[in-house]
Amino acid sequence: MGDATQDFEAQDIRARMDAIAAKAAAKTLDPETLDQLGVWKNDVEKGCRLADGSVVVSDLTSIETDTPCAFRVEIGGRTWSGDFIGTMALKVGSDGEVEKFACGGFQALQREGQSVLSVDTRNDVVLCNGQLQEAQ
Repeated sequence: MGDATQDFEAQDIRARMDAIAAKAAAKTLDPETLDQLGVWKNDVEKGCRLADGSVVVSDLTSIETDTPCAFRVEIGGRTWSGDFIGTMALKVGSDGEVEKFACGGFQALQREGQSVLSVDTRNDVVLCNGQLQEAQ
């Protein structure tokens, strides 16, 4: 992008920009230094970790091909895995139990390699009031 040296009226703004830069916490957009600013790096492949600790992943190719996409995420110090078609969202409580879950093309969810939730036939599902239900 470069340095801002002139405003829209061609007036020199270098001194003003230098004063702003002197107060800035970040002088560049280097991903390697984000943690120094209190910003964490996205550690979720094909998705993101939300502020409440839940994870959302999505994959357009799985929708286009109707082929499941595998996921593996760390939540609460445990490894959760499975596959999905389209989108998967998972929130785990401090007790390590699933609080919220929605998944396209769901068949099974594992915690540390052990099945936690599963269905016989792949389907879009949502966890409501502790019960796994077909998404409507």
